Amino acid sequence: MSGSAEPVIESRDVPTKVGNLRVEVRGTGPAVLCWPSLYCDARALDPLVEALAVDHRVVVVNGPGHGGSGSSPGLFSLDDCAFAALSVLDVLGIRDAVWIGAAWGGQIGVAAARRHPERLTGLVILNAPMAPWSGSRLVLTRLTYALLTVFGPCSFLAPVIAGAMIAQNASDRPQLVATVADRLRRCEKRAFLLAARSAMFERGDVTPLLSEVRVPTLYFAGAEDSLLPVAQARAEASRIPRCRFVVVERSSHQSVLEAPEQVIPAVREALADWRR
Repeated sequence: MSGSAEPVIESRDVPTKVGNLRVEVRGTGPAVLCWPSLYCDARALDPLVEALAVDHRVVVVNGPGHGGSGSSPGLFSLDDCAFAALSVLDVLGIRDAVWIGAAWGGQIGVAAARRHPERLTGLVILNAPMAPWSGSRLVLTRLTYALLTVFGPCSFLAPVIAGAMIAQNASDRPQLVATVADRLRRCEKRAFLLAARSAMFERGDVTPLLSEVRVPTLYFAGAEDSLLPVAQARAEASRIPRCRFVVVERSSHQSVLEAPEQVIPAVREALADWRR
């Protein structure tokens, strides 16, 4: 389905237990709630949001320290973020919604689906590692965090981090890397570091919780994602009842930006199925 009118965008700040969250609302219709990846803000989900806003009410929640959202008062958990997102729905008068989460947002979506299944009509997970970091990935993650502590997100690190999220053979790779790097540079250092520490090192292992998800789920993995290899993603998705697993070709850790022509139709099909 397509439309000719540009969806109306509403932007507002909503007070929550993890700080004031910048929320964007587009379109009208059945509700969809989106939470972007760590290091990213709402712009990383724009292709999918714009496509869905033609006939859905799409709510994008920027996580603490990202996209104009304020700092959390302290370290926070996935459950804290899930409660905050559902508080946003309450403020907007929305009873239930499909949850779409990229990476960090996917992990929070699992927490929301476990704790509040009556509020979710479906769960879409994009490029979201559920196991804790280990081995060389843990070393790289801690090194990245240490460098960010010294130099901040508005530094030479932004394009380096962004480049690690985009597949080498992605179409228009330089522009995609620049887009992600630009959003990272906009993060306020202290608020961002608090969010990064909470999301990367304090979240624990989400894998054992996957079997407790009781809403229909669509799980995407990038074929070239070094942060979440396809075999690991497939094994994690297999733990979730009523879960469909999709490999996104020619994409790494930002599948919505890299291959929207693969992601959007699959999400639309799932949303239509879940409504029926």
